[in-house]
Formats: sequence, structure tokens, C-alpha cells
Amino acid sequence: MKKIVNKSLMFCIALFFVQLVTVLPVKSQLVGTVIALTGSVFNIVTRDPVTVYLLVLDSTMKKVNQTRSNAAENGLYYVTGLKPGNKYYIDIRQKNFLQERVEINVPLSDKYQEVSRDFLVKPREKDAKIKITVPPFELNKAKIRYGTEDMLMDYVNMMTSNPTLKIQIQCYPDNEDNKALNEKFTLERAKALSDFMTGKGIQTSRLAITGSATLDPDPKNQPPKKKAAKGKRYIGTTYFVISEI
Repeated sequence: MKKIVNKSLMFCIALFFVQLVTVLPVKSQLVGTVIALTGSVFNIVTRDPVTVYLLVLDSTMKKVNQTRSNAAENGLYYVTGLKPGNKYYIDIRQKNFLQERVEINVPLSDKYQEVSRDFLVKPREKDAKIKITVPPFELNKAKIRYGTEDMLMDYVNMMTSNPTLKIQIQCYPDNEDNKALNEKFTLERAKALSDFMTGKGIQTSRLAITGSATLDPDPKNQPPKKKAAKGKRYIGTTYFVISEI
């Protein structure tokens, strides 16, 4: 019986060393591997390329690198020295834009890679209208559409990174069939967004809501005059309007 136990123990020890030898080369390769982050930075309102400073922080909020985007080169930036499998935060800073902090998860790899990520920065201007590019609602619905929560977290982070910022949530209807109902309906949409943000810790006092009986007056954001592609329907626009900085 003793011999059987000893053989089992020896087998486990041998198996451990085999696994250790197998894993060590992979880990040693990862230690020397670096990942680069690159992309462009644009003004979310005008879509113009802009120059901003990007500060790279590790998961302990320690600075590991910094760079600057170049407006003259389509807002291009490039930063390297990131480690595979690690989490980083990018602090975006420029006096004319709201400060933002974006989480970046670097993929696990044993080879050099360039991870592409563009940033849309929000102007630090009173009355600036920030259009929500992906409609957070379905047609004729006031409930936040499933799958848009991650996109909306970008605006929660905007509020968190700028604690004195106040906004007005402005929603427009999908049509003008019933103007009386439109006012109530769009207020419900704005309230749904306000509730989402307060549920993530944003104070109610920093949020105001506005509905509309009529379509978005911006000609670029009105229903298409031609028949839309199959399955594609016009959804009324939503804005976050900066009311106080």
C-alpha cells in the first residue's frame, strides 16, 4: 500500500514539473511582449480631428506613458509599452474638451500587436449639443434598447469625470402623427435616460429632461425623403446638451 502511495506522489510531482516547464516559456515570452494602442481623436459634435493629451494609467492608477494626438494628421495618436492581458485607463485632457477616462483591456498575446481605438471627445462649451450617435430606443418605444447600455456608460463616465457638469437630455419623436402624444412620449424617453444615469450614481440635480412635439429641426437629422433600406427605420434623435460646466 505504501509503495502505491509513493508512486502516486512521485507521479503528481513529475506532472507538476512537466506543466511548469510548459508554462514558463510562454510566460517569459509574454513578459517581453509589448502592445501598442493607436487611433484617432475627433470632436464628437463637428467630427473634426483634434489635438488632445492622452495619459496612460495602469490598474493602480500609476502613470505608465503619455502621448498627444495630432489634429494635422487626422487626429492620429500612438502609444506603446502596454503589457498583454493588462487593464489600462486613458485619461483624455485638453482645456477645450471635457476630461474623460476610458478603460482599455489589452488582449493576451505573445507577439507585438497594435490595438486600434478611436476616441470622440466632447467640447467644453455651454449649450454644446452632443448627439447620441446610436439610437438608444426602438421605434415608438420609450424603454432603453437592449444592448445600448455599454454605449450609454460613455456618457455616465463623462459626468463622473466632470463632477460640476450639468446636462439637459433632449429627445425628439419618430414622426409627427400626433403632436400631443409626442410631447409626453419623448419626455418618457428622456426620463428613461435620466433614470439610467441616476442608477449609475449621477445626481438627479445634474440632469434635466426635455421632450418635443415635433421632429428634430436639424435638417441632417430628419427622416429621409427617399424610401429607407429594408429593415431600417427612422428613430428620433437624442441629445445631451451641456447646460452648466
